[in-house]
Amino acid sequence: MFSGISLGIMHQITSLLLTPVIWALLLFVGLAIYEIGIGIGERFGGIRHLRDAGNRDALIQAGYAAHNICIAVGLPLRRYYAEQDMGDA
Repeated sequence: MFSGISLGIMHQITSLLLTPVIWALLLFVGLAIYEIGIGIGERFGGIRHLRDAGNRDALIQAGYAAHNICIAVGLPLRRYYAEQDMGDA
């Protein structure tokens, strides 16, 4: 079906693209792990500390970040905010 020349060309293209694609994949996996760490830190104490400190602007920014994480993982926002103990902050 494929001649030897076309198989050789496909092999060359694949070998040229393999290394950059693997590095890009590793970069994005690292970025995802970093974002998961930020989300876990905000969920288990970060937002509470901002609320207790009275820093309203930082709390609003953290809320936007939590909102984006909920959208990314498909968590319903009502459930997320119902689980939070935000008080009147």
